[in-house]
Amino acid sequence: MQASDGNIWGLSEAGGISPDRPGAIFALTLEGSIITSAEFTCKTTGCNPTGMVQGKDGNFYENAITGGNAPNRNALGTVFRVKAGLPPVR
Repeated sequence: MQASDGNIWGLSEAGGISPDRPGAIFALTLEGSIITSAEFTCKTTGCNPTGMVQGKDGNFYENAITGGNAPNRNALGTVFRVKAGLPPVR
């Protein structure tokens, strides 16, 4: 999706450099450069992200279908915010 900074932002459901490779958030500049913004870790952010929206505050809100560290929840996924330092959406 094109975010408020003009770059194209997206998710990969797998990949990244962490050992379990559960996904990453990236941006593609209009000049063609790739920027990795954040990588997932199954225990903290969850694994296999599936959705992303940009809020009016400029942050991204996303969900992951597995992972997370909530006690007694069987790693059923997460919903989280990524502060990407982007301007607010107008």
